[in-house]
Amino acid sequence: CARNALPAAAHTHLVFDLDGQFIGAVFYRAVHSGPPVDTVPAYSIVCTLLPEHRGNSYGATVQQLLVQYLFATYAINRIGPTIDIDNDAGRRLASPGTGSCLAACSALA
Repeated sequence: CARNALPAAAHTHLVFDLDGQFIGAVFYRAVHSGPPVDTVPAYSIVCTLLPEHRGNSYGATVQQLLVQYLFATYAINRIGPTIDIDNDAGRRLASPGTGSCLAACSALA
């Protein structure tokens, strides 16, 4: 299966629960990292959930699915999360040693 080149624009996907209720959105955009600088194709991802839907593992599930999609679809080597400083759950999810796919991707960056 051939993977596509990096798209030029940022992408947004809305997130709904199994009942069809809107719970948030994920964003991803192509970035380049190195070393050498600007040579390794990568993605930056952001997951934003409505406050009433936080703490239910939606963020972890959405990010895991997004990571799988990005690696399967695009010719990239790294994925790095953008996490608000006050988002304790998001920082834990991206911390090494948690066993999450996001932590493994963050360790590559």
